[in-house]
Amino acid sequence: MDLKNFKEKLSMGNRLKKGCLALALAALPALAQAGDRHFTYNYESGVLGDGEREIETYSTFRFGQDEFYSALDYNLEFETGLGGGVQTSVYLNFTQELGQDPTDPSEVVNHGPTLDGISNEWKFKLTDAVADAVGLGLYIEPEFEPDDFELEMKVIVDKKMGNFLDRKSTRLNSSHITI
Repeated sequence: MDLKNFKEKLSMGNRLKKGCLALALAALPALAQAGDRHFTYNYESGVLGDGEREIETYSTFRFGQDEFYSALDYNLEFETGLGGGVQTSVYLNFTQELGQDPTDPSEVVNHGPTLDGISNEWKFKLTDAVADAVGLGLYIEPEFEPDDFELEMKVIVDKKMGNFLDRKSTRLNSSHITI
């Protein structure tokens, strides 16, 4: 399939699908419930209670480069509270790439979606952000990919007073090991 025909099929054939998807996505917020996470990319010391569970999804869109290229990274997280100030989760990390074939720029190459790795997050609440002088937590997340391993560790310090929440997160170590 050449790039021109691909773009025409994408624009004409997927309008109904895109419309249905947009309608479904617009209705989701009314049905969804989530925990008290106040910051998107920063963590707080609080953890889920014993037996509480959440499912979170993340999508990151990448595009650009010198030639036609786009990619979507998807993360699906299953999170559960274990009690005693401990929370764990498992992430399934997927990726999908679409771009020009380097050997024939008129052709489109689609890779994915493929499982790109698995992460296992552990969070330990040592002190409470409301009841104690400060909230203190430890965060550990190993990520296993087919040809890479990463270990992320953080110390989380936060304080909640009424509607005010202040937090600091310090990364202790980040290691990449390519296999």
